[in-house]
Amino acid sequence: MTTRRSNGEGSVFYRSNRDKWVAAIFDPLTGKTMTRSARTKADANRLLREMRNRIDNGAPAADSPLTLERWCATWLETRVGKRRSPGTVNQYANRMRRYVLPYLGRRRMDQITAPMIEDTWDQLAARGLSYSTIKNAHNALSACLHDAVRENRLGMNPTQRASLPTNAAPAKRPAPPSSSEVHDLITTALETDPPVGRLVQLVAYTGCRPGEACAAKWSDIDLDVGTWRVSRTLTHNEQGRVIIGDTTKTKQERVIPLAPEVVESLRRQRTHVAELRLQAYRWDDLDLVFPNTVGKWLDVSNTRSHLKRATGHDVTWRQLRHHAATVTIANAPLPVASKLLGHKKISTTVDVYGHLMEADSRAAMDALRDAISG
Repeated sequence: MTTRRSNGEGSVFYRSNRDKWVAAIFDPLTGKTMTRSARTKADANRLLREMRNRIDNGAPAADSPLTLERWCATWLETRVGKRRSPGTVNQYANRMRRYVLPYLGRRRMDQITAPMIEDTWDQLAARGLSYSTIKNAHNALSACLHDAVRENRLGMNPTQRASLPTNAAPAKRPAPPSSSEVHDLITTALETDPPVGRLVQLVAYTGCRPGEACAAKWSDIDLDVGTWRVSRTLTHNEQGRVIIGDTTKTKQERVIPLAPEVVESLRRQRTHVAELRLQAYRWDDLDLVFPNTVGKWLDVSNTRSHLKRATGHDVTWRQLRHHAATVTIANAPLPVASKLLGHKKISTTVDVYGHLMEADSRAAMDALRDAISG
């Protein structure tokens, strides 16, 4: 027996071979007739009302029954790379594989709720994972389910209602070296291995990311004016191999003034690159400021050992950037510091380096006290 309604309102009918009542309605978003089954006619009518309400609200009539694992595989293969860089795709894939799918992968997408997601993050926190790691996993899952909503496979992204854990361990921040220590590191590196020393000096004096320094080209640098247009960085392709990207991490260019010491070092570096080219048995003319012996880019992961060997200390690129951020934030307005550090938003600077502003906060409160007390 079929309960008939006007066109677009759907219908309810009994399917004897399955002993089920079925609610069916045409979904204009997907262009398909969607069905849901129930044990009783009353339940089927309730399901039909739910599907009709979803259509009226601009959502698909029913969520996809795919598991998160199956949708994630489809997403990574066909969708995620449409508007994202290969490096971002690789990061999302790694985070989903390591932190999300082991807990939620076998769940149907339409059954994943905000509490389930929060339980997953709590389990990761119990394993000792840092807040930033869990936040990155949350962002990957959010992107995955966001695209499912865009493709009308889901009516709502449950990550929007899920909160991150409050008991997760804070990310371990490297202690930045002092300015005198950075000076000594640069001096030692320039004496031990001049090309690496110049790379160290550029990162230390500009606060750039090491991938941006390794991707720098002579066409980006004006030695006469003393500026560097940071417009690209090293990234990864679909196969996970290191390549030179077309943009920076934030897809925004920025111009950094170069100190006279850095300009002089770069003039020496240009002479060094010319000598490398003459000595090379083959040369890839990529116009790089810091090429390897055949003209190609240096891999940042390999330069870490060069950095340690040249400076004689267990210092990291992140620590050098951290020192630059410390000095920059203390001596420049926050919008200027954020731009020089290559952050897309000022809020990113606050999130990453907000702890560096504690001294400024104390100074501001002292000034307020002095003003009140006269």
